[in-house]
Amino acid sequence: MIGKIFLLLVCLSILTACYDSDQNSMANCERNFFDPKRTSAQVLDNEHMVLKRVINPDTTFFYLEWLDANDQLSLLIFHPGHKNFLGAESLSHYYVSGDIKASCPSDPSINGVPTQFIDIFNAEKISHCVVNAKQPDDRPLTITYWRFLGFRTPEGILSPTCEENFLYLVFTTSQVNPVNPDDRYFAEIYNGVNDCVYIYRLLSGSLGIITRSFCYREELAPTTSSEKYGNRYMQGLLDPDAIHISHSGSTLVISPENMTDEMIFVGL
Repeated sequence: MIGKIFLLLVCLSILTACYDSDQNSMANCERNFFDPKRTSAQVLDNEHMVLKRVINPDTTFFYLEWLDANDQLSLLIFHPGHKNFLGAESLSHYYVSGDIKASCPSDPSINGVPTQFIDIFNAEKISHCVVNAKQPDDRPLTITYWRFLGFRTPEGILSPTCEENFLYLVFTTSQVNPVNPDDRYFAEIYNGVNDCVYIYRLLSGSLGIITRSFCYREELAPTTSSEKYGNRYMQGLLDPDAIHISHSGSTLVISPENMTDEMIFVGL
């Protein structure tokens, strides 16, 4: 008899807890989407996120893309006009701390993907992202994708911007004039801004020179900071005087005449 009474009490307790949970969930979802008092689902501290923008005829707003430790994608909407994103550019990267609120069936979606509201505590823009490229075996100077690691400055390596992080250089063996060969070869350069034809010549010793032949099109960089960095990258490679080329193993170092910082590459 006592056992039956105990079992009955346990069942009542579970039913009461479920009822309370349902009531709390309903109360939570009756709140405004941007209400910071909505039930918390997860609190984040300095998580790397990418700011993106939705542009429709009837609405324009920013949201954050976040990949968690398990590579699960979350789309997070924050309160419009948040002070940390005033004047921000789409595709900029941030370290974000905030409180992700529990989802509700009525919450909006982006291209069919559910979103969540994040009450942001702090957001700090990330200007540069370190290139994590594995050092391979020795690579030849030509026919190698040389990925740019950054400018070597007195303060250390100044890495590429996060939004345009894959900058590269290739010295091909394709001659400009295969009918009457000379010392001119095609080079491939990507700086995230344009699509152009480049020509290089290896001069005496470690000297070389790269010139731009023509461009198919000019494209805008994702952000003003990536455009500024990309322009500096091209300024170094297209030094009209000459570039000093130092190649050893899987590392390429280019020292332009027109700047004090060295350009560091790793062969892929």
